[in-house]
Amino acid sequence: SSGINAEYGQTKSIRGAINPLANQVAIMSSYYNKKKGVKSRKLLHHAKHVNEICYELIKFAREVAKEHPDVEYELNQACNRTCDVYNVMKMKIEGDDKHDSAGTIIDIAKQLINNVARILIVTDSADLILIDKTIEEVKQCLKAVEQCIEFCALDEIFQKLRSVMDVLMKQIASRQMDLLDTQKKDELGVVRSMWMRCKERLYTSSRVAIVHPELESGITNRNLVLQEMNESIKKLQAIIKGRSSSESQSKAGILASCFEEFEVSVIFANKMKREQQTVLQNNLAIIIKEASSIADSASTREERQQNIHRLCKDCEMLLNVLIHSNPDCNNDKHIEKICWTTGQLRHYLQLATLDHIDDFYFLPHIPFQWLYSISAEGAKDKDQLRESEHEMVQHVLNLEMIARMACSLSVESYHNKVVRFAIANIANLVRQVVFATRSLANQPKSELIKQNMDVYKKAWSKELNNLVEAVDEITPVNEYLYISISHAKENVELISQILEAEFSYQNENAGGEKNWADLDQTVDALINRTYRVLNVIREERRKVVDERYLANDPVMGRCHHLAKYTLIETKKLCDEIVKEGKPKKDALKKKSGDVVSQLCKLQIAFSKATTRCDAYIE
Repeated sequence: SSGINAEYGQTKSIRGAINPLANQVAIMSSYYNKKKGVKSRKLLHHAKHVNEICYELIKFAREVAKEHPDVEYELNQACNRTCDVYNVMKMKIEGDDKHDSAGTIIDIAKQLINNVARILIVTDSADLILIDKTIEEVKQCLKAVEQCIEFCALDEIFQKLRSVMDVLMKQIASRQMDLLDTQKKDELGVVRSMWMRCKERLYTSSRVAIVHPELESGITNRNLVLQEMNESIKKLQAIIKGRSSSESQSKAGILASCFEEFEVSVIFANKMKREQQTVLQNNLAIIIKEASSIADSASTREERQQNIHRLCKDCEMLLNVLIHSNPDCNNDKHIEKICWTTGQLRHYLQLATLDHIDDFYFLPHIPFQWLYSISAEGAKDKDQLRESEHEMVQHVLNLEMIARMACSLSVESYHNKVVRFAIANIANLVRQVVFATRSLANQPKSELIKQNMDVYKKAWSKELNNLVEAVDEITPVNEYLYISISHAKENVELISQILEAEFSYQNENAGGEKNWADLDQTVDALINRTYRVLNVIREERRKVVDERYLANDPVMGRCHHLAKYTLIETKKLCDEIVKEGKPKKDALKKKSGDVVSQLCKLQIAFSKATTRCDAYIE
């Protein structure tokens, strides 16, 4: 009615104060339409009510102005302008001038609401100024941490920092609850959680930097944490000023969006103008470029690689034929063929992405554990330490690449945003972990460095699990099970080949030394891959089955049997061959085959249980 809701109301408090006034004006307008402009008692009653609400808001604003000198002048000016309109409205209500129409009173009421909205916005800015002042205090504390060189002074600085951060956390939480924009609310939540994570890391790394100033890695570690916190402060200030980062937006993946746009637009391809056809071809070019990149990645299996390249060529050829076809002809079958081809391409790209997820996400903690074990022993072998650091960083880069690959094909906009935040967290943390382990390698007996490393161990485990869980949320479970079981079959075939090769070598060279490293590694890959499948299935069942009935769930029973008996027996047989030299080739072949067989049965049981659950929900 008054146009206020569209222009103002970025927070619940402003919206809550404006809405009652806007509703009163709407009611007044309805009386105006009925009475054809004549003043009525009911209209005057509502006008009086508007004036009373405005009067109370003006009184409140005057009190806020006294408490906040930064906005006192601007707020008083807004109050004075509102008072002028308020007095005019009061005169119109109490006066007996017959020339005052209902329309005049309604116009004054709308003007009054606009002035009240200005008061509320200035009042709201007082809260933002308070947050900004607290942020400045936090920045000063962080600067003091960076410049601190005495161990005893550090505790005092951190005591003040914790106190100021607690105040800031409460202010942000209050602001977060008051905001209407869900994206900004999520961004504020991310900043809060980041500070909660960084606080302990900053404390332990700062202690290491002060006690061991000779360690450049310790100082760099502390500086990286400070850098992360300062960057988050900049993000917070940008959010408060109303700016949002594109990374924080909920949106579908690039490939998913391109496929969607292409399949919608291709229906009209031969009737489009030349410029629109060029846009459509460029869209397909983006799809082909991204698809070729996924196809040529290391973990994509050869069969899927060939299918992806073939389907890309088919899409390009079919689109060219459609564009140059006669617009008057019926091209429905050709369009249907294009859509079918792009659907197949999307399917194979999904399978190729799952190839990568299954290869890299079933043992995500190994590189860190290797780096930590080498560092804990001291810097005896510098080359080995550098190699493990490189392996760790490369592993994280692969995890990030695969996560982005999964996001690209996902239409789950919210979960895509969660994955992007998890990627950013793990990318920030990996550099800090590397420098923390360098400090440990140089001073493996230092208790402070060990405490710092313990903090990073917990942080790394938590952030890595968050990334894995976030990627699992955008991964189709049934397709993942299919891919993982096919990879398990590859492991079983490789186990058979290694056993045949080693035992034939043993027969030809009696007493010769055998190399079982490949066998041990392949069996471990099979077992750990299977454990990850079991974890994924368990999590899916927990989502749909009540905790009370999980113990009797047939799918969970199969998971339990496979984990407790088959996998343990497989590992036991492998150890007997590798460590004790027992000739149990056939037994290990059979048992590893049993793993795959039980995985297939588990997949069928899970699929049936999921189908029954979906049917029940429908």
